[in-house]
Amino acid sequence: MKDNLNITLNISGEQLKLTVPREEEEIMREAASQLNQAMRRMQASFKDVSATHAWARVALLFARGYLSAKAANAATEKMLADLESQLDELLLER
Repeated sequence: MKDNLNITLNISGEQLKLTVPREEEEIMREAASQLNQAMRRMQASFKDVSATHAWARVALLFARGYLSAKAANAATEKMLADLESQLDELLLER
């Protein structure tokens, strides 16, 4: 069985031909769908801006989401590390 798939994604009318690991196909298709939805919302909200301007706004929104998720992940990792340290201390006290 092939580990990679050749897929074509349509993002705002642009056909992107990609080779992706089989296990990433679904997430890549969902990502393309999310981008298209965000672009449609942006164009509906800002009818007087260029497609380039709309894409810049979409990129900014997705970058903000990525950075927020990254910060939340870091906070969760710190909380888990702190909890693990506290549990270790409790177990050593016994």
